[in-house]
Amino acid sequence: MSSEINRLLRLLLLAILLYAGNIAAQSGKADTAFINNLNVESFALLKENPDTAAWLARKAIELSTPVNYLQGLGDGYIRLGIIAKDEGDYQQAIADYKKSLFYRLQIDDQDLIARVYNNIGMVFSKMAEYDSASFYLMKALKAAETLKLKSAQAMYSMNLGIAYEKNRDFDLALQFNQQARKLYQEESDSTGILKCLINEGESGMQERIMKKHYRFIVKLFSWQPHWKMTATGTMQLGILPQPS
Repeated sequence: MSSEINRLLRLLLLAILLYAGNIAAQSGKADTAFINNLNVESFALLKENPDTAAWLARKAIELSTPVNYLQGLGDGYIRLGIIAKDEGDYQQAIADYKKSLFYRLQIDDQDLIARVYNNIGMVFSKMAEYDSASFYLMKALKAAETLKLKSAQAMYSMNLGIAYEKNRDFDLALQFNQQARKLYQEESDSTGILKCLINEGESGMQERIMKKHYRFIVKLFSWQPHWKMTATGTMQLGILPQPS
Protein backbone atom coordinates (compact mmCIF):
# COMPACT_ATOMS: atom_id res chain seq x y z
CA MET A 1 0.00 0.00 0.00
CA SER A 2 2.76 2.48 0.92
CA SER A 3 4.59 1.83 -2.37
CA GLU A 4 1.38 2.53 -4.30
CA ILE A 5 0.85 5.76 -2.35
CA ASN A 6 4.43 6.79 -3.10
CA ARG A 7 3.92 6.03 -6.79
CA LEU A 8 0.75 8.14 -6.89
CA LEU A 9 2.47 11.00 -5.07
CA ARG A 10 5.33 10.87 -7.56
CA LEU A 11 2.87 10.96 -10.46
CA LEU A 12 1.14 13.96 -8.88
CA LEU A 13 4.48 15.73 -8.42
CA LEU A 14 5.39 14.92 -12.00
CA ALA A 15 2.12 16.36 -13.28
CA ILE A 16 2.76 19.56 -11.31
CA LEU A 17 6.29 19.77 -12.69
CA LEU A 18 5.08 19.24 -16.26
CA TYR A 19 2.46 21.97 -15.88
CA ALA A 20 4.83 24.37 -14.13
CA GLY A 21 7.52 23.65 -16.70
CA ASN A 22 5.25 24.73 -19.52
CA ILE A 23 4.23 27.90 -17.64
CA ALA A 24 7.86 28.75 -16.86
CA ALA A 25 8.91 28.17 -20.46
CA GLN A 26 6.14 30.45 -21.74
CA SER A 27 6.98 33.20 -19.26
CA GLY A 28 10.70 33.03 -19.99
CA LYS A 29 11.48 33.03 -16.26
CA ALA A 30 14.09 30.73 -14.74
CA ASP A 31 13.96 29.41 -11.18
CA THR A 32 17.14 27.46 -10.45
CA ALA A 33 15.52 25.42 -7.67
CA PHE A 34 12.72 24.45 -10.05
CA ILE A 35 15.25 23.52 -12.73
CA ASN A 36 17.10 21.36 -10.21
CA ASN A 37 13.83 19.60 -9.36
CA LEU A 38 13.23 18.91 -13.04
CA ASN A 39 16.63 17.24 -13.28
CA VAL A 40 16.09 15.30 -10.04
CA GLU A 41 12.82 13.88 -11.32
CA SER A 42 14.39 13.20 -14.71
CA PHE A 43 17.09 11.12 -13.06
CA ALA A 44 14.52 9.20 -11.01
CA LEU A 45 12.63 8.24 -14.18
CA LEU A 46 15.61 7.29 -16.37
CA LYS A 47 14.88 3.56 -16.29
CA GLU A 48 11.16 3.56 -15.52
CA ASN A 49 10.07 6.12 -18.09
CA PRO A 50 12.93 7.39 -20.30
CA ASP A 51 10.62 9.42 -22.57
CA THR A 52 9.35 11.49 -19.65
CA ALA A 53 12.88 11.68 -18.22
CA ALA A 54 14.12 13.07 -21.53
CA TRP A 55 11.26 15.62 -21.65
CA LEU A 56 12.10 16.85 -18.14
CA ALA A 57 15.82 17.08 -18.95
CA ARG A 58 15.10 19.05 -22.14
CA LYS A 59 12.80 21.37 -20.20
CA ALA A 60 15.59 21.94 -17.66
CA ILE A 61 17.99 22.74 -20.50
CA GLU A 62 15.42 25.04 -22.13
CA LEU A 63 14.94 27.03 -18.93
CA SER A 64 18.67 27.07 -18.10
CA THR A 65 19.86 28.31 -21.49
CA PRO A 66 18.65 31.97 -21.39
CA VAL A 67 20.29 32.55 -18.00
CA ASN A 68 23.28 30.27 -18.63
CA TYR A 69 22.54 28.20 -15.54
CA LEU A 70 25.53 25.87 -15.75
CA GLN A 71 24.38 23.22 -13.30
CA GLY A 72 20.99 22.89 -14.99
CA LEU A 73 22.66 22.56 -18.39
CA GLY A 74 25.29 20.09 -17.24
CA ASP A 75 22.79 17.91 -15.38
CA GLY A 76 20.24 18.02 -18.19
CA TYR A 77 22.68 16.90 -20.86
CA ILE A 78 24.12 14.10 -18.71
CA ARG A 79 20.61 12.68 -18.40
CA LEU A 80 20.04 12.88 -22.15
CA GLY A 81 23.37 11.10 -22.63
CA ILE A 82 22.36 8.27 -20.31
CA ILE A 83 19.06 7.83 -22.17
CA ALA A 84 20.82 7.78 -25.57
CA LYS A 85 23.35 5.25 -24.22
CA ASP A 86 20.59 2.99 -22.92
CA GLU A 87 18.92 3.16 -26.33
CA GLY A 88 22.17 2.13 -28.02
CA ASP A 89 22.64 5.49 -29.75
CA TYR A 90 26.28 5.81 -28.71
CA GLN A 91 27.21 8.72 -30.96
CA GLN A 92 24.36 10.81 -29.54
CA ALA A 93 25.30 9.73 -26.02
CA ILE A 94 28.86 10.97 -26.50
CA ALA A 95 27.60 14.23 -28.01
CA ASP A 96 25.31 14.84 -25.02
CA TYR A 97 28.01 13.83 -22.52
CA LYS A 98 30.47 16.25 -24.11
CA LYS A 99 27.92 19.06 -23.84
CA SER A 100 27.52 18.22 -20.16
CA LEU A 101 31.32 18.19 -19.81
CA PHE A 102 31.52 21.66 -21.39
CA TYR A 103 29.28 23.13 -18.69
CA ARG A 104 30.69 21.11 -15.80
CA LEU A 105 34.20 22.23 -16.66
CA GLN A 106 33.00 25.80 -16.21
CA ILE A 107 31.56 24.93 -12.80
CA ASP A 108 34.93 23.29 -11.98
CA ASP A 109 33.42 20.53 -9.84
CA GLN A 110 36.03 17.78 -10.25
CA ASP A 111 33.73 15.04 -8.98
CA LEU A 112 31.04 15.88 -11.55
CA ILE A 113 33.69 16.26 -14.25
CA ALA A 114 35.14 12.83 -13.40
CA ARG A 115 31.69 11.26 -13.69
CA VAL A 116 31.26 12.63 -17.20
CA TYR A 117 34.73 11.44 -18.23
CA ASN A 118 33.82 7.99 -16.92
CA ASN A 119 30.52 7.96 -18.82
CA ILE A 120 32.24 8.98 -22.06
CA GLY A 121 34.91 6.34 -21.57
CA MET A 122 32.36 3.62 -20.93
CA VAL A 123 30.48 4.47 -24.14
CA PHE A 124 33.71 4.40 -26.18
CA SER A 125 34.39 0.99 -24.61
CA LYS A 126 30.97 -0.24 -25.79
CA MET A 127 31.90 1.03 -29.27
CA ALA A 128 35.18 -0.96 -29.11
CA GLU A 129 37.14 2.31 -29.41
CA TYR A 130 39.47 1.36 -26.59
CA ASP A 131 42.13 4.05 -27.04
CA SER A 132 39.47 6.73 -26.60
CA ALA A 133 37.90 4.75 -23.77
CA SER A 134 41.15 4.50 -21.82
CA PHE A 135 41.90 8.20 -22.44
CA TYR A 136 38.66 9.39 -20.82
CA LEU A 137 38.66 6.75 -18.09
CA MET A 138 42.19 7.78 -17.14
CA LYS A 139 41.07 11.41 -16.88
CA ALA A 140 38.22 10.28 -14.60
CA LEU A 141 40.66 8.35 -12.43
CA LYS A 142 43.10 11.26 -12.15
CA ALA A 143 40.31 13.61 -11.09
CA ALA A 144 39.14 11.13 -8.43
CA GLU A 145 42.71 10.73 -7.20
CA THR A 146 43.02 14.51 -6.83
CA LEU A 147 39.89 14.50 -4.67
CA LYS A 148 41.04 11.37 -2.78
CA LEU A 149 37.69 9.68 -3.44
CA LYS A 150 38.61 6.04 -2.90
CA SER A 151 35.30 4.53 -4.00
CA ALA A 152 35.35 6.55 -7.23
CA GLN A 153 39.02 5.70 -7.79
CA ALA A 154 38.19 2.03 -7.39
CA MET A 155 35.31 2.15 -9.87
CA TYR A 156 37.27 4.08 -12.50
CA SER A 157 40.30 1.81 -12.06
CA MET A 158 38.09 -1.24 -12.53
CA ASN A 159 36.52 0.28 -15.66
CA LEU A 160 40.01 0.98 -17.01
CA GLY A 161 40.94 -2.64 -16.37
CA ILE A 162 37.89 -3.82 -18.29
CA ALA A 163 38.70 -1.53 -21.24
CA TYR A 164 42.32 -2.72 -21.37
CA GLU A 165 41.21 -6.35 -21.11
CA LYS A 166 38.84 -5.92 -24.07
CA ASN A 167 41.74 -4.39 -25.98
CA ARG A 168 43.84 -7.49 -25.14
CA ASP A 169 46.31 -5.50 -23.06
CA PHE A 170 46.29 -7.97 -20.18
CA ASP A 171 49.20 -6.46 -18.25
CA LEU A 172 47.50 -3.09 -17.88
CA ALA A 173 44.15 -4.79 -17.36
CA LEU A 174 45.54 -6.73 -14.43
CA GLN A 175 47.35 -3.67 -13.05
CA PHE A 176 44.25 -1.49 -12.88
CA ASN A 177 41.95 -4.28 -11.77
CA GLN A 178 44.25 -5.12 -8.87
CA GLN A 179 44.52 -1.43 -8.05
CA ALA A 180 40.72 -1.31 -7.90
CA ARG A 181 40.58 -4.41 -5.72
CA LYS A 182 43.08 -2.92 -3.26
CA LEU A 183 40.99 0.25 -2.98
CA TYR A 184 37.81 -1.76 -2.48
CA GLN A 185 39.55 -3.73 0.26
CA GLU A 186 40.53 -0.50 1.99
CA GLU A 187 36.88 0.56 1.82
CA SER A 188 35.68 -2.89 3.02
CA ASP A 189 33.50 -3.08 -0.09
CA SER A 190 32.85 -6.81 -0.55
CA THR A 191 30.78 -6.27 -3.72
CA GLY A 192 33.60 -4.32 -5.36
CA ILE A 193 36.19 -6.91 -4.33
CA LEU A 194 34.09 -9.70 -5.80
CA LYS A 195 33.58 -7.84 -9.07
CA CYS A 196 37.34 -7.40 -9.43
CA LEU A 197 37.98 -11.09 -8.71
CA ILE A 198 35.35 -12.06 -11.26
CA ASN A 199 36.89 -9.73 -13.85
CA GLU A 200 40.29 -11.32 -13.30
CA GLY A 201 38.83 -14.82 -13.53
CA GLU A 202 36.56 -14.28 -16.53
CA SER A 203 39.26 -12.58 -18.57
CA GLY A 204 41.87 -15.21 -17.76
CA MET A 205 44.16 -12.42 -16.54
CA GLN A 206 45.47 -14.48 -13.70
CA GLU A 207 43.86 -17.81 -12.82
CA ARG A 208 45.99 -18.29 -9.75
CA ILE A 209 44.29 -15.26 -8.15
CA MET A 210 40.94 -17.00 -8.41
CA LYS A 211 42.39 -20.17 -6.91
CA LYS A 212 44.08 -18.24 -4.14
CA HIS A 213 40.85 -16.46 -3.19
CA TYR A 214 38.44 -19.34 -3.84
CA ARG A 215 37.50 -19.81 -0.17
CA PHE A 216 37.05 -16.06 0.26
CA ILE A 217 34.71 -15.94 -2.75
CA VAL A 218 32.64 -18.84 -1.42
CA LYS A 219 32.34 -16.96 1.89
CA LEU A 220 31.18 -13.81 0.06
CA PHE A 221 28.43 -15.78 -1.64
CA SER A 222 27.33 -17.15 1.71
CA TRP A 223 27.00 -13.56 2.95
CA GLN A 224 24.98 -12.40 -0.04
CA PRO A 225 22.04 -14.70 -0.87
CA HIS A 226 21.19 -12.78 -4.07
CA TRP A 227 24.53 -13.84 -5.55
CA LYS A 228 24.69 -17.34 -7.00
CA MET A 229 27.31 -19.91 -7.93
CA THR A 230 26.78 -22.50 -10.66
CA ALA A 231 27.51 -26.18 -10.15
CA THR A 232 30.69 -25.85 -12.19
CA GLY A 233 32.00 -23.22 -9.80
CA THR A 234 31.64 -20.32 -12.24
CA MET A 235 30.82 -17.15 -10.32
CA GLN A 236 27.96 -14.95 -11.42
CA LEU A 237 26.51 -11.78 -10.03
CA GLY A 238 22.79 -11.49 -9.61
CA ILE A 239 20.96 -8.30 -10.49
CA LEU A 240 22.71 -5.61 -8.49
CA PRO A 241 22.19 -1.84 -8.64
CA GLN A 242 24.84 -0.14 -10.74
CA PRO A 243 26.27 3.33 -10.12
CA SER A 244 25.13 5.92 -12.57
